[in-house]
Amino acid sequence: MQYTLEELEAKMTDLPLLPAVMFELCKADPDDVDFFDDLYRLACSDPSLASLILASANAASSSPNVHIHSLRAALTRIGSKSIYRLVALASVAKVFIPNQPQHRELWLHSVQVAILTSEIYKSVYGKGEAAELAYLCGLLHDIGRLVMFQFSPDIIEHIEKTEWCTPDDLIEVESVSLGYDHSSLGFLATQKMKLPTLICNIIRYHHSVKALTHEKVPKQMQKILLCLQVADAMSVYICRHRSWESLSVDQLKSDMFESVLKEDWSDIFPALDTIIKQLPEQMKNATEQAQALGI
Repeated sequence: MQYTLEELEAKMTDLPLLPAVMFELCKADPDDVDFFDDLYRLACSDPSLASLILASANAASSSPNVHIHSLRAALTRIGSKSIYRLVALASVAKVFIPNQPQHRELWLHSVQVAILTSEIYKSVYGKGEAAELAYLCGLLHDIGRLVMFQFSPDIIEHIEKTEWCTPDDLIEVESVSLGYDHSSLGFLATQKMKLPTLICNIIRYHHSVKALTHEKVPKQMQKILLCLQVADAMSVYICRHRSWESLSVDQLKSDMFESVLKEDWSDIFPALDTIIKQLPEQMKNATEQAQALGI
C-alpha cells in the first residue's frame, strides 16, 4: 500500500524509540577523557550492550588466542571509538530489523556511508568529535527509507524497479512517484525519536547541495553534509559498479569525476586520492560490521 507523507507521519506514532544507549551515545564525546568510563557504566547497566562488547572483543578478528571475560578488558581491546560505532549500528538495528534481502542491501549501504562519511571527514577536516558524529549521521541518513520498509515495503519495491543509478535519481523518482522523498520522511522520523536537532537537520538536507553554502546553515553541519553527500554517492556507485575494485586509482578517480562527483563538492577534491585509495579497506570494514550483526 502506498501512503502519503501525512499518512506515514501519523503511522509513526507506532515507531519504536531508539534504545536509551543510543541517546547516551548522541550526547557523548568519544574524545573526552571520561568516555571510556561512561561507556563502561552504560555496559554495566545494559546486558545486550555488555554481551555485544564481549562478543566483539572475543571475535577471531580481535584476537584468536586469548579470551576476554571482563568488560574493562574488552573495552580496552576493542577501543572506545570502535565500540561507539558498533553500538550505534546495533541500536538502530534493534528498531529496524533487517530481515529481507532489500533490508540487508539498504543496511549495508547505510554502514558503508557511515564509515565513508567519517573517513572523508577526517581526510578533509581532521580527526575529532565531529568525525564520530559524521559516522552517526551517515548511519542514519537513509532512515526514511527504513521507515518506508517498515510501513509500506511495496513502496521500496516500486522505487527499485525504476533502476535509479545516483542519489539524485532516487530523490527524483521518489518525488515523482510519491510526492515526497526519504529525506523528508527521515527528518520526521528522527524528530519523532527525539534525536538532537543537528542530526535531524542533517538527515533532512543530506541531498541538498544548496545547504552546503547557505548562510543560515551552521559550518559544522555544512562540513558533515558535504562528507555525507560524497559518501552516499560513492556507496551507490560501488553498488552499481561491481567491478570497481579492478580499476586503478586513477581510473576510479576519473570515472567518479565523470559519473559521481559534483563541482559543489570541490572542498574534498584535494583529499580524493587518499579517499579512493582507502575505499577497498573501508568497504571491507563495512561488510564485516554488517555481518557481525547478522546483516
